[in-house]
Amino acid sequence: MFLSILGLALSTRKASPYDLNDFLFSAEELQRKYERQSSQSEHPHFSRTRWLDEVNFNNCELGYWLWVFEQVQADDDTWLLRH
Repeated sequence: MFLSILGLALSTRKASPYDLNDFLFSAEELQRKYERQSSQSEHPHFSRTRWLDEVNFNNCELGYWLWVFEQVQADDDTWLLRH
């Protein structure tokens, strides 16, 4: 039931800063996806530099891909609240 509701929400979106499928992926799936697409092994919207800034300012203790996953999920929640 949840996936069908989520699928409906995803299908009604008009725009996103990145691939809509990212909202459905785990941290490991995001890592596999972007390691294949880029020699830098980073998400196109969430750079390692941005993550390191968060770590250096003690705003994050997560590894890079788990941080990316949380950022994507936060964007998903924000997007759904606005639309």
